[in-house]
Amino acid sequence: MPSPRVAASENWHGKTGPFLSVIVPVYNDWDKVTHCISSILNQKQPPSFEVIVVDDGSTHEAPRFPEVSNLTLVRENHMGVSHARNRGIEVARGELLLFVDSDCVLKPNCLCELERTFRERPQQLAFQLHIVGENSTMVGRAEWLNLHAIQSVLTDHDGCIRWLNTAGFAVVRSFVLSTGLRFEPRAIRAQDTYLLSELIRKGHLPYLATNCVVDHCVGLGITEYIYKSFRTAFATQRTYTLIQSNGVRVHATAEQRLRIFKAMIANANGRQFGLSAFLVAICRYASGKMGLIIARRLRCGQGRMARGFDFARGVTNGLHDGNLPSLDNPAQCPARERQANDHRQ
Repeated sequence: MPSPRVAASENWHGKTGPFLSVIVPVYNDWDKVTHCISSILNQKQPPSFEVIVVDDGSTHEAPRFPEVSNLTLVRENHMGVSHARNRGIEVARGELLLFVDSDCVLKPNCLCELERTFRERPQQLAFQLHIVGENSTMVGRAEWLNLHAIQSVLTDHDGCIRWLNTAGFAVVRSFVLSTGLRFEPRAIRAQDTYLLSELIRKGHLPYLATNCVVDHCVGLGITEYIYKSFRTAFATQRTYTLIQSNGVRVHATAEQRLRIFKAMIANANGRQFGLSAFLVAICRYASGKMGLIIARRLRCGQGRMARGFDFARGVTNGLHDGNLPSLDNPAQCPARERQANDHRQ
């Protein structure tokens, strides 16, 4: 029995669509997306491809793009980046879908190497491109240091990686359509982590295409770079809650986190990154961790408050009929009853 990928490849010959559909969602970051599109259109010896730019209801006017036949601009109401990517899937015609963030720049041979990797791995359905940071700024070096350690530690012996970053991620279109794989609109942050959890549920990890390099241009100052991890932690925690409800583990183990930390220290000693970049990366990690801890505590606190309100409401109602509720009786406390039902399921 051929895999879905093999069957799709065999059935693709003779089709008129391009080999590759590059999907770029954008919301107001037109300056960044212009550089991104330029890096895509100026690839060396690329396979046949189309570029689909999905405007997620930008309030800023879009620039004039090069008038080329393989570039399409799709305008949508502002519904979030997950909806924009899913809309790109609907429009795409390529055999392979490549998702690229608007603040990223592809190396000149990226698409050529992606096609080569695709042909060499006929059983593979998903591909994680090699993400790096820009070396010209402190934040860029800190981002690169972090990305380098993560990708080196979380890659298995077979080349697959338990990590996904939509700065550069490719997946076979027929697999997406046949399984209903989509980005989760409820996930405001960490949408790529949720998609990874769905791939894990379906039994497929992405293969790390090390020769397909994408520059992630952060474009933030040091303070904002560190604070962003804390500021977005509440939305990230909500996504992790959605993932946990599906019974999937995506977090790195304690042993893997220790290896990532050691890899960052080892690489920081070289000239390419430096100890200053290491300190920035560690501060960003600590900021994000602190934000996630606070988000979890608040979430638990809200749950206790809800049970308290339910109990108080029951007491008030019970005064009228002489039947006071018990907090330990799920049937008399709606919040406890919901919790008991969740546990039974």
